[in-house]
Amino acid sequence: MQGSDLTRAPQTDPLTIYRFRDGMYAADLLTAAIEHEHLVKGSPWFVGPYFAALKDRSVCRDFVDVLRTDCVANWAGIVGHKDWHESMGDADFAATFTAAMDSRGVYLGQALARSLDLSAYARVLDVAGGSGIYACVLTAAYPQLRATVLEKSPVDRVAAKTIAERGCSDRVAVVAADMFDVPWPNDADVHLLSNVLHDWPDSIVRKLLARSFAALSPGGLLVLHDAFINTQKTGPLPTAQYSALLMHATQGKCYSIGEYGEFLTSAGFVDPEYRPTAADRGRMVARKPGPLSGVG
Repeated sequence: MQGSDLTRAPQTDPLTIYRFRDGMYAADLLTAAIEHEHLVKGSPWFVGPYFAALKDRSVCRDFVDVLRTDCVANWAGIVGHKDWHESMGDADFAATFTAAMDSRGVYLGQALARSLDLSAYARVLDVAGGSGIYACVLTAAYPQLRATVLEKSPVDRVAAKTIAERGCSDRVAVVAADMFDVPWPNDADVHLLSNVLHDWPDSIVRKLLARSFAALSPGGLLVLHDAFINTQKTGPLPTAQYSALLMHATQGKCYSIGEYGEFLTSAGFVDPEYRPTAADRGRMVARKPGPLSGVG
């Protein structure tokens, strides 16, 4: 999709398609581990034999290993890609994975843009921004914005190529860097972490938010775009199912609105506020204290 089309919404709602993909690992996790009156031997409601035929599915076996070892499984069952974070160093794998995330980002990015008011801001730092789709969509929706995508090699090259193909290179730049290894650029008044924090345990989430707070301009806005468990941790079910996928192949999970609020305030941010966007995703924003210099 070209830059000129990045504000054009689809005519149909893809929610069912997203839920099918995001929730497909949940049944394997259920088969592997969850105790319930219907899944406990001795219960009159035991349906274990109904699931027995599923136990040899590769993803189900993966979940058994994950639960026993607390280590991630093969990415999508592909041997040789035990840890997808490390696999992103392989150019072919990185290109394939980034394309997958890019394809969903057109729709999700538009919904994110509609949920925000960025008219008072000048520059976005899209941290671990993949193909740069979210930076492209935001700058298309807010013409005064300029953006930088922070991505490590070789994804930075994928991002630069994709951004150029969309005709967005005049407003979206790419900086090659690992978000863990170097200080982040300090010229942005908006930080975007889209579908990033759910890949990591809470100790790393806190580290990344501390890096954001250190680099973000005073008065700046932090935008977390992700799938959120509700404050009570009782749902929603599609997000819990998506969390099973993350448990399988990453070091993270879907965090709750309350957990993110605590992470943000502990890092120094103020006024955290959540709003749903689309396809079981949402965004949470928070500010860094201080006066905003504004667009100029």
